[in-house]
Amino acid sequence: MNKAYVDASVANVGSGNFVSKAGDTMTGPLTLPGDPAAPNQAASKHYVDIGFASKADLVGGLVPAEELGSGTANNASCLHGDSTWAGCGTGGGGSGLTPGMLAIKYATDFSWTQNPTADLSVAGAKTVTLTACPPGVSGAEPQYYVYVSGTGTAEAALVTGGTCTGNGLPGTLQFTTANAHAAGYAVSSASGGLQEAVIAARFTPSNPAGSSQSGKVIVPPGELKAFARVSIRASNLTVDFSGSIVECWMNDTCIYVGDMSSSNLYGDITLLNPRGGRRLRAGRSPSLRSTRKRQDCSTLRRGFHSLEERSERTFKWMTIRRSCWMDWIT
Repeated sequence: MNKAYVDASVANVGSGNFVSKAGDTMTGPLTLPGDPAAPNQAASKHYVDIGFASKADLVGGLVPAEELGSGTANNASCLHGDSTWAGCGTGGGGSGLTPGMLAIKYATDFSWTQNPTADLSVAGAKTVTLTACPPGVSGAEPQYYVYVSGTGTAEAALVTGGTCTGNGLPGTLQFTTANAHAAGYAVSSASGGLQEAVIAARFTPSNPAGSSQSGKVIVPPGELKAFARVSIRASNLTVDFSGSIVECWMNDTCIYVGDMSSSNLYGDITLLNPRGGRRLRAGRSPSLRSTRKRQDCSTLRRGFHSLEERSERTFKWMTIRRSCWMDWIT
């Protein structure tokens, strides 16, 4: 064997059915020994397929309905990256509140509507299940109302119980209806989100322990319909109504400041520029009532049609027409 023989033998090596290291074009499939184990290794179809199997598609800018999982998108629940439905945002510790909502609550951000499937075709005590309990929606909240509409005669219903805690998770609400509602009804905020914003704004201090405290709630300019009483049950709370008009569609006090059972439970509540009034002719309840000292109603002017405050010292009822004291009535 000489050099000429070897040269002739290897002259065509690599020019046959081989892939050139310098680059080449294949006319058939390439089978890899397995999935890549290092970043620069070639990836097989199997590896790519299993990687995208857990990801949602995007068709026309939307995720197909069949890939949304067992949940429903609303103003309190979002589809997370792990394919689970839970509260939106990252600043609320799972509460569903965004950082901006944690700082100042805008009433309209807390408005909500859902379509439960519980049978309300006969009036009476009911329990409905919400796919996600929006912030401020609580079955344990005293004087909390929801609005049932869409079928039958619309009505506000007082919540008497349930497992909802406003954390964006599924839960129940219990209430008693006065009217029948066929399938297709809706359950929603009875105050355009104002009551829920007031509830979500609260926190209970632990060091030292005390009653519920709050920050600030804003009712944005525009008309806000309230179909049931809004109860402000927290201390150190400011509710700014500037530029808004609250329409009171109920035969009851529209905004109740303080706790009905105790005038000493909450204080230092400020209402800025409240304006609005009753839209129903029946009934004589005041539009705004306060049972706690140091309630500040700034610049009411031609605000609510009537305001009623209770004097803690004399326990007499006084009615002020189209005006509001800056401090407690003595």
